[in-house]
Amino acid sequence: MTHEEALAVRADERYLAGDMSDLEAARYEDHYFQCQECGQWLLVAMARRQKRARRVKDGLRLAVALGLLVFVLVAAVLMALRGRA
Repeated sequence: MTHEEALAVRADERYLAGDMSDLEAARYEDHYFQCQECGQWLLVAMARRQKRARRVKDGLRLAVALGLLVFVLVAAVLMALRGRA
């Protein structure tokens, strides 16, 4: 794979997403080990993916915590109302 081909097919993103055939992936691997620019772009793309994954994980943790808080508050209100009756 040439540098121009790698850019044209967005090889770094497709490689990380697993959207390449085995042959394409092997050709890209051969290329990025020899091309400093593509190797750097691949590292940047990997860092972006890891950052996005951390954001999603943090968002899920927050959603679970908020859901639990709502559950506890509703339970407390129901218990308080039951005590009044």
